[in-house]
Amino acid sequence: MTATLEMRKSQKIREAVKNAGCFSNSATREADQQLAELDLPHFKAEAWKYTRVGYLAATKWSANPTSEIYDISHWKADPEEANTLVFVNGYYRADLSSLHEMPAGVIVTDLKTASEYHPELLEAQYGKHTVNTEVFTALNAAQPFGGLFLYIPDHVVVERTVQMLHLVTHEDTIAQPHHLIRVGENAQVKLVGTFGSINSCNAFVNSVMQISVGKAAHVQYDKLQAEDEGISHICTEYVHQDAQSTFKINTITLNGKMIRNSLHISVNGKHCETYLNGLYVGKGRQHIDNHTQVDHRVPDCYSEENYKGLMDEASSAVFNGKVFVRQDAQKTNAFQNNGNILLSRDARVNSKPELEIYADDVKCSHGSTTGRLNEEALFYLRARGLGKHSARRLLIAAFASDVLESIDNKSVRAMVNRYLQDRHNWSFD
Repeated sequence: MTATLEMRKSQKIREAVKNAGCFSNSATREADQQLAELDLPHFKAEAWKYTRVGYLAATKWSANPTSEIYDISHWKADPEEANTLVFVNGYYRADLSSLHEMPAGVIVTDLKTASEYHPELLEAQYGKHTVNTEVFTALNAAQPFGGLFLYIPDHVVVERTVQMLHLVTHEDTIAQPHHLIRVGENAQVKLVGTFGSINSCNAFVNSVMQISVGKAAHVQYDKLQAEDEGISHICTEYVHQDAQSTFKINTITLNGKMIRNSLHISVNGKHCETYLNGLYVGKGRQHIDNHTQVDHRVPDCYSEENYKGLMDEASSAVFNGKVFVRQDAQKTNAFQNNGNILLSRDARVNSKPELEIYADDVKCSHGSTTGRLNEEALFYLRARGLGKHSARRLLIAAFASDVLESIDNKSVRAMVNRYLQDRHNWSFD
C-alpha cells in the first residue's frame, strides 16, 4: 500500500471521532497535529507484520454516548468492595459506577471531572510518558472520550480494588478510553481493567493507559479482555517505574475479533521489580497480538515475563516480547518465556522473543515453544480411565495454571474460569 492510500485510511478514522472527545488541552491539541501526519501501519512495518488493521478504515465509525441502563453485575470484580468506574462506549457513566470512601488525599474520578477540578495534576500527568508515534495512540490522545484519573499520594495504601469496567453496546461504535494513574512514593493499589460488550456487534475499542509508579510503590493490574467476536481492540499501556518499585500486570485475553496489546515499561530506578504474565485463548478466526517492551535503564533490577497461548480452530496469535538492557543497566536479571499450544491443525502462532543487551554483567534469558498437546501424556491419562475430552482439559489446565495463579484477586480468577467454561467448556478450578 502506498503512503497516500494509508493516509486516506488514517483520515477516515480520524474524522469518525472528530469533536467527540471529552475535553481539550495542550497535549490533545499536539496529538491532533501529529495525527494529521501519521499513517495506518501495514505489513511492511516489522511491529505489524502479522497483524492487519487496514480493514478498520472500511467502516464509518461513530461515537455513541448512551443513557440506557445496563445490568453490569456480570462484569464487576469484588461487587461489594471494589471502586468501579464504568465506561460505556468509552464515556464515563456515573449512574452505573460505585465509589467508596477513599484514604485522605486520594483522587479517583473520571477524566472530564479531573480536567475541571484538578487541571494542574492532569496537565502534569497527561502525555507524560506517551510517545505518539503510531496513529492509534495519537488518535486516542487527540480525542479521548473519557477515562479514569487516579492520584494516590505518598505513603497511602488503597485497600479496595479500583476497577475500570468498559462496555461497548452499539454497531459501528468507536470507544476511546484514556486512563491516567499516578501512584506516589511507598503507595499501593490494585487495579482491574475489564473489557466486555453487551450486544454482539461490530465495534472498535482504542484504549490507552499511563501509569507512574513512584519510589517503593506497589501496583498490580489485572486486565481481562472478553469482548464479543465482532470487537476489534487496540490496547496500549505506558508504565514508568521509579526506584525500588514493583509493577505486576496480568493480561488475560479470552475473546474478540482482533486484539492488539502493546505494553511499554520503562524501568528508571534501581532495585525495581517487574512482572508480566499473559494468557490468550483463541477460537474461530480470532487474531490476538501481544507486543511487550521492558526497557531496563539503570542497574540492579529484575523483570520476569511469562505469556502462554491456547489457539484452537483457525485462530492466530502473535507474541513479540522485547527486553532492552542499556549500557548502564549492569546486574540486570531479565527472564522471558512464551509457550503456545495449537489445539487444531489450522491454528498458528508467530512468536519472537527478543533481548537487546548493551551491558556485560547481566543474567538474561528468553525462550519460545509452540506445539501440540503431548500425545504420550494424553495416552497416559486415558489409560487411567479419563475420557478424551477430560484428559485434554486436564493438560490444558496444567499448561495455563501458573499464569492464572499469578492473579491474586479471587473474583477476577472466578470471572476467567466462568468465561472459559462458557466459551470453551473448560474449567480450571
